[in-house]
Amino acid sequence: MVRQIRGVTGVTNAITINPPASPASVRAAIEDALRRQAEVDARQIRVEVSGRTAKLYGHVRSMREASAAKSAAAAAPGVASVENHLVVTP
Repeated sequence: MVRQIRGVTGVTNAITINPPASPASVRAAIEDALRRQAEVDARQIRVEVSGRTAKLYGHVRSMREASAAKSAAAAAPGVASVENHLVVTP
C-alpha cells in the first residue's frame, strides 16, 4: 500500500515476527508475576497454558485477589485470553 503513495521511491520491510512463546515459559512468567503481587497468594493458584489461553485454578481470599491474578495472567507475553476458574473462599 505504501508503494502507491506519490513520492515513495522504495520500501524496506524491517518487520520481524518472533516465534510464539512456549507454554512452559508463559506459565513460568505468570507464576513469577503472581509471586510478585502482594495481594495474591500464589501458592493457592495453579496455572495451565494451552495455546494462547491461560487457565487459573485454585482458591483465593477475595474477588480483588481473583482480579489481580487474572490481570497478571493477561499481561504475560503470548496470552490472548484467560479462563478464570478460581474459587473465592474468604
